[in-house]
Amino acid sequence: MSQIKGKRQTGQKPNQSIEDMCNYKFSIVIPVYKSAAILPRLIESLDIFFGEHRYRHEIILVNDGSPDESWDVLQQLKQGRDDLVIVDLLRNYGQHSAVFCGFQLASGDFVITMDDDLQNPPSEIEPLIQKAAEGYDVVFGKFEQKMHGLVRGLGSKFIGWLNVKLFNKPTDLTLTNFRIVRREVVDAVCSYRTNFPYIPGLLLLNGKTFGNVTVLHE
Repeated sequence: MSQIKGKRQTGQKPNQSIEDMCNYKFSIVIPVYKSAAILPRLIESLDIFFGEHRYRHEIILVNDGSPDESWDVLQQLKQGRDDLVIVDLLRNYGQHSAVFCGFQLASGDFVITMDDDLQNPPSEIEPLIQKAAEGYDVVFGKFEQKMHGLVRGLGSKFIGWLNVKLFNKPTDLTLTNFRIVRREVVDAVCSYRTNFPYIPGLLLLNGKTFGNVTVLHE
């Protein structure tokens, strides 16, 4: 993997209050695949969250070559909305590439990534923001009760072992797709030139401080 060196973080940032966090902009990056039926409910749930909390934000939805009607639905949802950014990839490149694309488009001070299937309820964004306010570069949601099957669970354990061996992941850190990342780390990740980005590995390489916060998984 070729690399253009990003700025390495030197330590945990000072704590910030939730009032301070309201001064920042948040970019929500969501890869989309075969989600035509659930996208309206996803956007409605995000609108409810941001309506309650008043954070400045943008929602970036990257259609990862969905074979269903996802792109048509995204175009309908986009109408009349400046806070929605939609992208249609030429084909299915995979979740990591879709997130990498979203990182490159994001303008927020913090970038939050989440899946498109509402297993990460948008209401759980608030615990991520509160934990990030403690000064962490990257915070991962840690699920109270993970609603995945046995095979996927075993695969996750194997990937976790690789992350420890290859990227020096702290053994007590749980990685998930539901996470919040500071702007400096996003910029460092985007400096890499690769056709096959592995987002968790790039975050581990470029962040300095990492945290977990317990969130609901549906």
